[in-house]
Amino acid sequence: MSGHNEQVTKDADDLDELRAEIAERVAENDRLRHHIKVLEKMLFGRGRETVGTFPPIDAAQGALPFAELQALQAQVDAISKEIEAKEKEARAPKSKGHGRRAEFPKNAPVYQTVIDVPEAERVCKNGHAMTPFDETITRELERLELTVIHEIVRKKYACKTCEEGVCIAAMPPRVLDKSILGPGFLSWILTERFQNHMPYNRLEKKLRAEGCQLSRSTMCETVAKLSDLLEPITQQMHRELVKSRVVHLDDTRVIIQQSQGGGSSTGHVWVYCDHEGRVIFDFTKSRTRDGPLRMLGNYAGYVHADAYSGHDILFVPGGATEVACFAHQAPLRRSRTHRSARARMRASDRRTLRRRAQSQGSRHRRRRIARPASA
Repeated sequence: MSGHNEQVTKDADDLDELRAEIAERVAENDRLRHHIKVLEKMLFGRGRETVGTFPPIDAAQGALPFAELQALQAQVDAISKEIEAKEKEARAPKSKGHGRRAEFPKNAPVYQTVIDVPEAERVCKNGHAMTPFDETITRELERLELTVIHEIVRKKYACKTCEEGVCIAAMPPRVLDKSILGPGFLSWILTERFQNHMPYNRLEKKLRAEGCQLSRSTMCETVAKLSDLLEPITQQMHRELVKSRVVHLDDTRVIIQQSQGGGSSTGHVWVYCDHEGRVIFDFTKSRTRDGPLRMLGNYAGYVHADAYSGHDILFVPGGATEVACFAHQAPLRRSRTHRSARARMRASDRRTLRRRAQSQGSRHRRRRIARPASA
C-alpha cells in the first residue's frame, strides 16, 4: 500500500513539473511576441512610432524581459547605416554614360563566318597536334540591302509516246499582273515612300547606285495601282473608325506637282485616327469642309480637332461632339469671339445702311417737293 502511495506522489510531482514547464514556455512565448512587436514598430512603423534607439540597460535592469534587445540593437544600427548609405548613393548625381547597349533582335536571321586557326599553327610547344575544344563567338549587327532577281520556274511535261498534249505548272497569284516587281519589292516601295517619307527621286538614285534602273514614273504608277487594290482595306478601316468613341482630326498643307510646264498647286492631307491605332489619310485639293464631312458626316462620337471653322459642320445637333485640346482652347475662343463679333458687325452695318438709305430717300423726297416746278 505504501508503494502505491509513493507512486501517486511521484506522478503528482511530475505533473507539477510539467505544469511549471508549460507556464514557463507560455511566458517565454509572450516575451518573444513582445520583442517582435517592438521590432516591427521600429522597422515598419510610422515616424512618430519608430523607435530610434533602445534606452540604455544597466545592471539593475538585467533581469527585465528587454535584456535580449541589447544584442539586437547592434544589428539594427548596422542595418540602419547600410540603408542610409544606399539612399545617399542613390541621391548622388550620376555621370552621364553612353546609355544601355542595344540588344540584338530576337527574330533576325543569323549567319556565321567561321574563322579557323591555320593548320601550321595548331601545334603545341612540344610538337603535338592540337584538337578543338571550344570556340569564341563575337556578335555584331549587319544590314543587307540589295536587289535580287527572283526566277519563277514552271515545269513543263509532255508525252513522248503519242507526242500530244503539253501541261505546265500553274502560275502563282501575283500582286500586279505583267509587273516586274515582286511583293517584297512593292512593300519596300510603300514603306520607304510613306513610312520613311522618301521621295521617288531619292529612291530612284538609291536603286541606280545598286545597279537597278527603275524610274520614278514607274514607281508612281505602281503605287497608284496598289492604292486601288488596297481600297477595300481602307473602307473597312473607315467603317471601324466611325464606330469608335473618339476620333482625332488634323490636316497639313502639301505641294502638288503638276506637269513639267504646269507649275504646282496647294493641297491638303487629312489624318483621322482613333484610340485603337487605326490611322486613315485623306487628300483634298482645297481646305474646305467637304473633306471632314465626307469622312465623318454621320459620326456621333467625340471629335478632337483644332478651331478651324470647316469642322463646325460636324458639330450639329445629333452629330459629333467637339473636343478641343488645351493648345487650341485660346484660338477656339478667339475664333468664336471673332466670328460672333463679325456677325454683330454685319448686322449693325446692315441696320446702319438701312437707316442711311431711308434717311437719304426722305431727303431726296423733301428736295423734290421743295424744288419749284420748271416752266
